[in-house]
Amino acid sequence: MAYEYIKRFIWEVDDDDLGLTMRPTPHSVVVKKVDPMRFQTFKVIPIFEKKREDRRKKYRVYVGYGDGEGKFGFGVFCGKNELAATEKAKNAAARSVLVVPRSKTSETIDKKRLGRHGATIVTLIPSENAGLVGTEKLPMVKQLLLLAGIKHCLFSCNEPHLGGNMCLAIFDAFKN
Repeated sequence: MAYEYIKRFIWEVDDDDLGLTMRPTPHSVVVKKVDPMRFQTFKVIPIFEKKREDRRKKYRVYVGYGDGEGKFGFGVFCGKNELAATEKAKNAAARSVLVVPRSKTSETIDKKRLGRHGATIVTLIPSENAGLVGTEKLPMVKQLLLLAGIKHCLFSCNEPHLGGNMCLAIFDAFKN
């Protein structure tokens, strides 16, 4: 995995007759490892529900979590506040991280995969050097596959207008 390193110098203070001078010491370097995983919010859906005479608004949030190199998680949460629902969906995505099964070239999946959620059925077929075929009109699916580290794949879906179910079906295909 590609990690980024942040270097911090520990400063050395000298008392001169002109005042305080500071210079970095080359032997004292602190190295911190930065996590390459990143979150991406795919969809925020406002949901209205009626309780007696009140109309209440809730938000359903779909969040993906991955490093683009084979680790991927997906989380969904529904809450009254949009920010709180986003944070809880991020926590759910971080807890559901799995390793995406990939081929030896590591840019496509290992075999034909089928995922289902609700009435949506998604088929992922491995291909070499074809790009992401079938995702031209579906930018959410393209971002989801790139976040999982899949760069070459054939995509087929029976109901492409259902975005949330489609994302959950793709996650189900990675699990099976």
